[in-house]
Amino acid sequence: MAQLSLESGHDKRFLPLFMAMVLAVAVIALDLVQVGFTPALTREGGGIETATAVLYLFCAITFVRLAGPVIARGTWEIPVLFLFMAGRELDFDKRFTSVGILKSRMYLSNDAPLFERLIAVAIIAVLAYALYRLVRAHGKSFINGLRSFAASQWLIACGIALMVGSKAIDGLGRKLLPLGIELEDGTNANLGMIEETAELGIPLLFIAGMCLAVRMFSSGQPE
Repeated sequence: MAQLSLESGHDKRFLPLFMAMVLAVAVIALDLVQVGFTPALTREGGGIETATAVLYLFCAITFVRLAGPVIARGTWEIPVLFLFMAGRELDFDKRFTSVGILKSRMYLSNDAPLFERLIAVAIIAVLAYALYRLVRAHGKSFINGLRSFAASQWLIACGIALMVGSKAIDGLGRKLLPLGIELEDGTNANLGMIEETAELGIPLLFIAGMCLAVRMFSSGQPE
């Protein structure tokens, strides 16, 4: 990932992570007051999902703060991707259009009007270009960091792995039905709770990785 620097010193570099955890607890607590310790905490639009979206916004802010305006402008794809993930958590990808912009039906059918499809194509194009820039600019250094066992890179890698894992179990019962496998309602509910809770950990891992990387730019050595 991008090499970051922070002038405030080594001892304060975990402050963003602490602030993120406090923010997440506060958001979840607001929902907890209403629904208690029930599965409703992991519902769509519930406290945990909202906290995840807020943390992705905080990821974008943290990156700009740690990297500084000059580096942030040159690596705009990173905060943009964080903002996209925040929007995805809030279901922005399907809230404002007839069909979700991540659904193939948006582009392969006439279920959505032309102007919606044009907007969706533009958004997907920006997202694809951001991912291309990310891989092109940071892919090699990221792999090198993993090979040298840099904690910052491994935390980010764990976040990516957790993202893939949570996506795999999202709607697992529905995905298994064509294979003739039917999961019990209780199992589906438990998988849903695991998925939402795991997704909460993804931005926290990213923030922790950024906090550990704050001295990389000045030292040239991954941490």
